[in-house]
Amino acid sequence: MKENSLAELFNKNLTRYQKQINVFVLQVCVGGGIMGTAMLALLKATNVLANATWLNIRNFALFSVAGTLVPVISYLIFAKGKHRKVYVSIFKYILITCSYFNYYSLAINIPYREIWATIFFAFFISTFYLDLNSVLYSIALSIATCTLLFFTNPYFMPEANASSELVLRGIALSFGAASALITALLSKKLLMGSSSNELNVNKSLATLQAVFDKASQISKSLSFSGEQIASLATQQNASCEVMSKNSLEVSDGAVQTASSVKESSELLNALVDGIEDVMNKADYSIKISNELMEDANEGKLLVVSAAEKMMNIKESVTATSKSTKELDSKAKEINGIVDFIKQIADQTNLLSLNASIEAARSGKNGREFAVVADEIRKLAEQSHESLKTINSTLNEILHHSKRVDALMGTSVSIVEDGVLTVNRSSEYYQKIINKFSLAIDSLSEISQLSKDELDESRKVKVFIEKVDSIASNTSQNLEWMAASTQENLAASEELEKAAQTISEMSKELDMIITSNTPDA
Repeated sequence: MKENSLAELFNKNLTRYQKQINVFVLQVCVGGGIMGTAMLALLKATNVLANATWLNIRNFALFSVAGTLVPVISYLIFAKGKHRKVYVSIFKYILITCSYFNYYSLAINIPYREIWATIFFAFFISTFYLDLNSVLYSIALSIATCTLLFFTNPYFMPEANASSELVLRGIALSFGAASALITALLSKKLLMGSSSNELNVNKSLATLQAVFDKASQISKSLSFSGEQIASLATQQNASCEVMSKNSLEVSDGAVQTASSVKESSELLNALVDGIEDVMNKADYSIKISNELMEDANEGKLLVVSAAEKMMNIKESVTATSKSTKELDSKAKEINGIVDFIKQIADQTNLLSLNASIEAARSGKNGREFAVVADEIRKLAEQSHESLKTINSTLNEILHHSKRVDALMGTSVSIVEDGVLTVNRSSEYYQKIINKFSLAIDSLSEISQLSKDELDESRKVKVFIEKVDSIASNTSQNLEWMAASTQENLAASEELEKAAQTISEMSKELDMIITSNTPDA
């Protein structure tokens, strides 16, 4: 395939070259005929050509006109129209023939034997075509022309030294013919090498064109990708701004919630201290009752065996919304527990009143119980007031929790609250002896209720501490989210700038490719 392409390119270049040479040789023949006639006339006028006559010069001029008109007319016929296909293959032989015709007319009309050397000009013309057939045709014409002149022109070969002259001219003609053949072959080889180089250059240009086309496609793809990235960066920028605004609002709500939880924790600590005081006073009353019951040999008090509440909370806080949901749920649970503690406080107050009545009935022996019952009543009233404050604080927590939940919107998912399982078993086995039975029963119930209240209050305290920790983590997470959102916003702006830079560079690359694309 490569050899066929090279041969086709060589023939194409050779044909184009021979077309140009045809025009050049035609111009040389026309100009040479005119200038040759003028030169001979000048030499005759100056008596340089003494042996030539004006008749000889006129005859040469007529031969020159004929030798010029033939190639001109042939050129007009073959170079245009329907004969253009055979123009190159025929016209070169016409020009070579006309050059030998002019040589024959010059040799036969000018009576000088040195004229025979002009035959080398015809050899020289045939080598122009880089064609072995043209050179062989020129050699054949030279032999025929010299033979014809040998018989028709007495000046062509002098009688003296005819043999040596003939041998000398034969050697000269042989060297001329060999030189013409060698020149034609070497020139043809050079043209073949040039055609091979041209073929390689054409292939390189084709490859380069393909590379430019691919680079142009890549440039367009980069430009399109840059526009897409810029669009996505703009959308991400807007989303980051909205997210940053929402994060700041939610963070403010979380800070307020944490503050409310802290206040609730302080109030609950005060409540726990009060309940511990009530429990201590109740235990002290039971101790006194047991001392009074030692003489009666019946002082067994079966203290209630109760199973402590077990609370298993499964927390799965994967987002800020879960923390707020859990905060809302646990706040409601605290509200229920506070209501339960309130009931215990009310019942404690009622029992302390009953104890006071029984102590009054006991007379002098019940004064100490009356004092203790009065202290228990006061503590129960203080507990009731503290519970009101806690209830108000819990309402504020619920209010802030709902506000945070409203701000989070669809981002918050409901987390499964931990199931609080409380199994309480209380059994009271008391043996009341003598007239203190009612007082001992009341004090035992007060002691047990105080212990239960203290246990529940401690659980509420632990839970509020967890809520405080969750609220703090929520606030930190929201601050981190806001900072991350700002970083994403800055990254989106940088991404948009980078996308614009890519788009501009791709346009510059496309311009460079367009301006440097080789011609087809």
